[in-house]
Amino acid sequence: MSIAETSAEDALVALHTSLDERRRPEEVAHLVLRVVGGQLGLRDRMTLGRAAGAASRWNGWSSMPADFARPVGGARQIDAAARLFELPLGGVDPDNPVSLLDFSARLSESLGSRSSPAGLPA
Repeated sequence: MSIAETSAEDALVALHTSLDERRRPEEVAHLVLRVVGGQLGLRDRMTLGRAAGAASRWNGWSSMPADFARPVGGARQIDAAARLFELPLGGVDPDNPVSLLDFSARLSESLGSRSSPAGLPA
């Protein structure tokens, strides 16, 4: 099914899914028009319409990848730092930013740093 044949509900789902993708701006403009086009003023509809009109250009092909690498936790870095500086892991969650900051503060402290990591208040 092409974007032009997409219902407003399906377009909304596609927009939500696109938050974790790398869609072409023309495709996103087309989806936005499908979802909220009727609620926009003439000027905004025309602007989005011009962008969406280019969606079929190059038959939808783009040299830009449609997806990109997801962030990964800090497990490898934590493990390496703990071994190098002989620190206990002490329940560090590699996927939790607060836990990583706590570990970073402990690491900094063990190295004699007097400031908090990343310029955060101590």
